[in-house]
Amino acid sequence: MPSSIPHATRTTRCTPGRDTTVADLYALLKVIRQALNVPPGTRGDAVLAERVRHVQHTLRNVLNPNPRAAFQTPWETEMLRGHITDARRD
Repeated sequence: MPSSIPHATRTTRCTPGRDTTVADLYALLKVIRQALNVPPGTRGDAVLAERVRHVQHTLRNVLNPNPRAAFQTPWETEMLRGHITDARRD
């Protein structure tokens, strides 16, 4: 059943209909590895918990059965990379 709740559509720099490539998946896995590699420190557990939530969200979006999800993989990868970078600045 379609939702009646309006939502903003995502914009990507990717071309609709483009298939996810091995390079896209490799880049995503590399960013996930970076996200889960938390440097030791007093906030280590909190940082790891936040990053795990971001990784879960990214994987949920990439693995979504929505046919548009295939060309969202690079966009989701960049979003995850941005979350990691933002957390490092704090």
